[in-house]
Amino acid sequence: MAREHFPTLKTLWASVTDGSAVVQMRTIEHEGDFWLVPGWIESDVEEYIAPERMISLKGLSYQDLRKRPNRPADFVVQTPIPKSVFESHVSPEEAEKYTILMRPPLRFQKPPGVYVRRQKE
Repeated sequence: MAREHFPTLKTLWASVTDGSAVVQMRTIEHEGDFWLVPGWIESDVEEYIAPERMISLKGLSYQDLRKRPNRPADFVVQTPIPKSVFESHVSPEEAEKYTILMRPPLRFQKPPGVYVRRQKE
């Protein structure tokens, strides 16, 4: 049986704060928008990773630093995002404020040496 080929993950990075800490978070481009990916699912069977959830940068205040040399990240999100949004404990008010995709149907080839939290599919 032939293995499915998954596209290569092109990772960008965003500096994001939840109001108490600043973290570097993987960011991907999907359907013309940039999305923060706070969690990944690793397949137990195939060699792929998939976003557990994605938060759109569209409508958020952020700086695009990709053209700057020696940048700390590709994007800097200027508005704090509550930790609950990253951990999927989203209140109805937060759900209205952010565009969140839970388990979108995206799969990427697992990059070598990348650690992701392992979950069952």
